[in-house]
Amino acid sequence: MTPRADLMLHQLVDTQFPTGAFSQSFGFEYLTFSGAVTDPASFQNWLADYLTEQLTYCEGLVIREVHQAPAPALAQVIQTWSAALYAQMLPKEMRYGNIQMGKQFSKLINQLLVDPQLQQYQTLVQEKVILPHSAIVFCLACRALQLTCTETLTNYYYMTLYNLTQNAVRGIPIGQTKGQQLIVALHPVITQAVAQTLALSVDEFGRTAPGLEIAQMKHQFLYSRSFMS
Repeated sequence: MTPRADLMLHQLVDTQFPTGAFSQSFGFEYLTFSGAVTDPASFQNWLADYLTEQLTYCEGLVIREVHQAPAPALAQVIQTWSAALYAQMLPKEMRYGNIQMGKQFSKLINQLLVDPQLQQYQTLVQEKVILPHSAIVFCLACRALQLTCTETLTNYYYMTLYNLTQNAVRGIPIGQTKGQQLIVALHPVITQAVAQTLALSVDEFGRTAPGLEIAQMKHQFLYSRSFMS
């Protein structure tokens, strides 16, 4: 039986979907330790920066290129952008965390959706042709569900921000109600980020704010940590 696309999408973006995202802070834990992120307002500012200054120019642009690739060229496009994605990812913990999340996501989604492109991706991972990344897995799942590129980017950005907000609820902490209000406040930022991603030149790939990467690098040197990155 083919799953309904809308229900499957709800399942994929749910914070309980077991990809390992609950164990990642992508740098905000270090900023909490340093005093730069300590409350809902400062976390919201960091989250908006993370979306517009890192996700948009890295994972978002890769999702766009993979989603728009013609089927005959898809495998080569995936290999090219997988290599580029990890080449520009300087923080060690970010690389390791994304590999683990991508591996788990790919393995799980292939048990939920029967799709030749997802199966091909899993084969490339198993044969160590590419390193797995959840952004590409999510993109391929959305292609299989026949979502548009705009819908795919919107849901990926929402999923990422929502997962990080749930982590901040227990990691800062900011409180569940404040977390929900924060996500609503970021809805227009997500919409703007999607439009920005669709308009980018491929030459802008990897144009990440150094401050975000420095915080992600420094995380591994914290004396004690609640998150892996």
